[in-house]
Amino acid sequence: YHDPRAFVTMAVNYATANRGGCHLESLAYWNGYGVLHPDLGYAETIDRLESSPAAAKLAYDYQNFMSVYNPLGLCKFIAKGKVGPERTSEIVNRALGWNWDTETLLETGDRLFQLKRLINLRLGVTPADDTLPRRLLTEPRPSGSAAGVLPNLATMLPVYYRLRDWDETTGAPSRERLQKLGIA
Repeated sequence: YHDPRAFVTMAVNYATANRGGCHLESLAYWNGYGVLHPDLGYAETIDRLESSPAAAKLAYDYQNFMSVYNPLGLCKFIAKGKVGPERTSEIVNRALGWNWDTETLLETGDRLFQLKRLINLRLGVTPADDTLPRRLLTEPRPSGSAAGVLPNLATMLPVYYRLRDWDETTGAPSRERLQKLGIA
């Protein structure tokens, strides 16, 4: 389930993941297997083979959700056990004595993701780097339930960039977004 031709939302994730193409940055493919998180807005699966705005949003939402796991020392498999942002916030609050709600958790994930993006931009990453190897964009799977499917980044990345408030030319987050997150 790591092939972005079988789970097109992972194409967006791999193309934009801050540490390179890594399935752990999002885990959005679990939605295609029926792991649902209603408190994240996913009470149903989305079409795992359709390069759609919904696929771009799924990658975005799960990147924000998963971004808090490593800094908090949480195992991402609890999310596979259908522990969504609401329950994760409760775990954090009980363990650390904080007062997070779902919105705070996801905003923190967004802040972490945007900070990593800023570092990558400083190191020379550009929107041209937000892509996949040619083979994954031009050679469909020959068999199986995803036979003939190719992810369409040209459809999904503009939606994703808008969700992140990234400039399409520079790939940089907007000043307004950084201010909202307390970064700028």
